[in-house]
Amino acid sequence: MPLFDPKDQSRYAAFTRRTLMVSGGMTAVFAVLAGRLYQLEVLEGDQFKTRSEENRVSERLVAPPRGRIHDRFGIELANNRQNFRVLLIPEQAASSVRVAVDEIGRLIYLSDRQREHVLREANQNKPFVPLIVAENLSWEDFSRLNLHVPYLGGVQPDVGQTRAYPFAQDLAHVLGYVGAVSSEEQAEDSDPLLTLPGFHWKARHRKGL
Repeated sequence: MPLFDPKDQSRYAAFTRRTLMVSGGMTAVFAVLAGRLYQLEVLEGDQFKTRSEENRVSERLVAPPRGRIHDRFGIELANNRQNFRVLLIPEQAASSVRVAVDEIGRLIYLSDRQREHVLREANQNKPFVPLIVAENLSWEDFSRLNLHVPYLGGVQPDVGQTRAYPFAQDLAHVLGYVGAVSSEEQAEDSDPLLTLPGFHWKARHRKGL
């Protein structure tokens, strides 16, 4: 009686061929994956490292708070109060600025004047410049916006600061008038503070008075 049955030998040969084909296929797949990983990690590593840093870190320009003013008796004459507001970054809007403003208008009240102002500012400024949609919001409106932020592209609730004068009706101080920064002033001056939403420029200092 033969040691190996011819049928078993043929089955063993077929199994060996299948094993080699599967092993070769898996080797080719792993070789492609290894080559792709080498391309991403080594050849293009610096490029994707920069992108990952941009996704991980969000840089924001924050204006320094203004100091408090006291009289000689220590009574506070000027201070800062929180200003709950909502900003819109046009380039991050899901579809368009108009649609984003309509979505915000479903959550808080926006007048026609406010809507037109945002659309006009979006046409005049660069798409990465944040726009103030509404400010001096109540805590209820601000909380409602924060609740829906994941579904609002480009919308950013923000807590700013507004100058407050406890004795505004009784006292006054003149330090020069201020106003919103115009596009002409932004073109003349590269100071990044001029692009901050709600930033006001001291006109007397700007004109050298």
